[in-house]
Amino acid sequence: MITLPALGLSALAAAILPIADGDYGACMALARTAPDKAIDRAEAMWTQGAGNRARHCLAIALITKGRLREAGKVLFDLAGQSAKAGAAQQAELFAQAGRAWIGAGRLKQAEEALSRALALAPGNGGFHLDRAVARGNAGRNFEALEDLNDALQIAPGNIEALVLRAAAWRRVGARDLAEQDVADALKLDPQRAGAWVERAKLAEAAGNAAGATAAYRRALEIDPTGPAGTGARAALARIAGAHPR
Repeated sequence: MITLPALGLSALAAAILPIADGDYGACMALARTAPDKAIDRAEAMWTQGAGNRARHCLAIALITKGRLREAGKVLFDLAGQSAKAGAAQQAELFAQAGRAWIGAGRLKQAEEALSRALALAPGNGGFHLDRAVARGNAGRNFEALEDLNDALQIAPGNIEALVLRAAAWRRVGARDLAEQDVADALKLDPQRAGAWVERAKLAEAAGNAAGATAAYRRALEIDPTGPAGTGARAALARIAGAHPR
């Protein structure tokens, strides 16, 4: 599975209405820290006619609670009714719905939402990255590569896109291209733990246990408590078990 980028709640909070009134601002603050209270407040706002503000706050609270499938539905419906907010804001809401659905494993719905976002904002490289994640996690790596190529045309130095494309190249058996993307990513940022993990996976796939171990250890040093480090730690334990001294 390709790693999901962060949901970006602060960006989402500003996506629909740039100015928060008192109730909306208070609800959004609760959505990040006390989501159950935020849900109650959103329901009260809805009865008072707050409409989209209430639904937006509800979506953020659901994300905070980990109820990503429901949050995606709320955001998707909200995006569909937000044309008056402008194409950029509507596209952002569709993209956030897609990202929530990726987290929930609803990949078909995620791709639909992200395709709608890209129809509104075709030059947004981040939306291409998100759709690549949805497609890659569904096993459609060649289509993911199309999105990643587009993202890198828009922003050639995008390290996240390079690492994701390396993973996609590896999955379709294009080892040389994968290694080149990893090398380019690490040249741009030698501290990118995810790139070291991808280098380790390439080494492991080639039967190079020593090279894989070294790369996983580097990832663990850089990101000891994050997702890259957690994955590296598990991989090191697995390699040690398969190659006891």
